[in-house]
Amino acid sequence: MDCNAVKNSIVPRTKFSRKDARPKANATQFKQVVDSLMYLTATIPDLMYGVSLVNRFMSNPTKTHSFATKTILRYLKGTTVIGFFTRKESMYEFVFSIGSGPVSWSSKK
Repeated sequence: MDCNAVKNSIVPRTKFSRKDARPKANATQFKQVVDSLMYLTATIPDLMYGVSLVNRFMSNPTKTHSFATKTILRYLKGTTVIGFFTRKESMYEFVFSIGSGPVSWSSKK
């Protein structure tokens, strides 16, 4: 909660290796964080690249992979103020889009 926010969910051009010589990370905690992030990709599609990148190393995570998940969490910290705001008497609406096209939408009164 007390971390500094970052502007990118993953450092551009990041490449990981299965032969990383760094110490191993706590696999249980790593899996829990990545599973939670996978759930969030349904509503925050810009997380997909970074999360899918670290997801490849769930069976054997290292400190490098753990640091990448922490970077994604720091990115989320900076996006907490982004959202849709409507007046109470207005309709509830949302649109999810990828690129220039809508993917899913809903509208309720």
